[in-house]
Amino acid sequence: MPEQGRASTPVATVARLARAAWFFGNAYEGAVGVPQLIARANRQAGILATGSPVRYFAPVAPAAVGGTAAVLVRSWRTGGDRRAVAAAAATLGAALGLSSYLIRSINVPLLQGKVSEDAQPQLISRWHRGNAVRLALVAATEILVRRVEASFSD
Repeated sequence: MPEQGRASTPVATVARLARAAWFFGNAYEGAVGVPQLIARANRQAGILATGSPVRYFAPVAPAAVGGTAAVLVRSWRTGGDRRAVAAAAATLGAALGLSSYLIRSINVPLLQGKVSEDAQPQLISRWHRGNAVRLALVAATEILVRRVEASFSD
């Protein structure tokens, strides 16, 4: 059994796996052009239709965000590296905020078929730029959380 305050808890492990799923899921979406696929499908079935990213990210999001937050809070309370905790919380929050923006302003309108064909290229380009930033933020979060977790064992 791990000592109190150690990062090698089931919560930390699940959070790490969920962050990896978040990162690689978004990398996959960018590589295969999910916004383009959604736009070409011209669906009007809504955000939970077949092919919607919501269907595979919804189960991962609570573990990625909640689990990571639990690790950061525990580190803060036990005197871990507070600069790393604050930086990890900031990058996690920025990645979450950017995800919310991309979902609400691009994915949902595309899934609902509310975007004209003329406006699609600009939205899709914006999504890819935002996704690149999001990938960098999730990667930075992972690096920082690992630094925080290492401070547990020091």
